[in-house]
Amino acid sequence: MRQRHRNDRCLGPLRIKEQWVPFMMNLMQSAAGKTYSVQNICTANQDLDNLLFLLGCRKGASISLISRWEDSCDIAVQGNRYNIENCLAEGIWITE
Repeated sequence: MRQRHRNDRCLGPLRIKEQWVPFMMNLMQSAAGKTYSVQNICTANQDLDNLLFLLGCRKGASISLISRWEDSCDIAVQGNRYNIENCLAEGIWITE
């Protein structure tokens, strides 16, 4: 079973050579207060990808959703707190 997102840069569960790749979800699908690991950044704009990278949100970084608001959410990335728009949070792919 393969899950596609945007231009196929972001994949969900995938079986490769008898090993399961962990299921990825975007940050908006996560539970508040739980820590996850960033697996991929896949926004609609390369500049937004670069901004998240500068904030410390890169592959392997620890991230947690602190709270959700109507059009934004509070996140913690490697000990720093940020408020980002929901559309940006949907481009951050994570695993437990």
